[in-house]
Amino acid sequence: LVVAGELASTNDLAFELTPRLDPRGAAFIAAAQTGGRGRFGREWSSPEGNLYLSVSRPLGEAVEKAGIISLLAGLALARTVEAETGVKPDVKWPNDLQVKGKKLAGILVEARGDLQVVGLGLNVNTSVDQLSPEVADIATTLLAETGRKFGIEQLAAAFLSEFAALEKKFEADP
Repeated sequence: LVVAGELASTNDLAFELTPRLDPRGAAFIAAAQTGGRGRFGREWSSPEGNLYLSVSRPLGEAVEKAGIISLLAGLALARTVEAETGVKPDVKWPNDLQVKGKKLAGILVEARGDLQVVGLGLNVNTSVDQLSPEVADIATTLLAETGRKFGIEQLAAAFLSEFAALEKKFEADP
């Protein structure tokens, strides 16, 4: 587990460090990102107070099965949010969590060579007006939905546990 302050992107850090740390994979968390991104290179607003997490893993499955990892991550994150906060998000396949039609989280899965990185951004403890103006009207946060703040580390640990359990089930029976 690598924990960082502000950096460009947890996904980029995962691709850079995983081969040197442990080719079997690692997890990377940042307090804030300056270059967070979603699918198609879209900007992901990444102020401090939210969860920015990337998990690297070897791309061991056949490529046609590797795409399911994004779906497993979405399911794991939805289960985590509900269990830890009481908020029941909708999963907008393949890579978003929404509450009342507003984006709560995004998942970006990327592969380079034999390495796959599952990155996620979950809006947790920021107010909506702290998000970038481009997304403020289409996004929400757990703070906005509940009026409460949540532990980033606890959410990260719960997600990693749920994701590992789903990944293990997938590996046993794709």
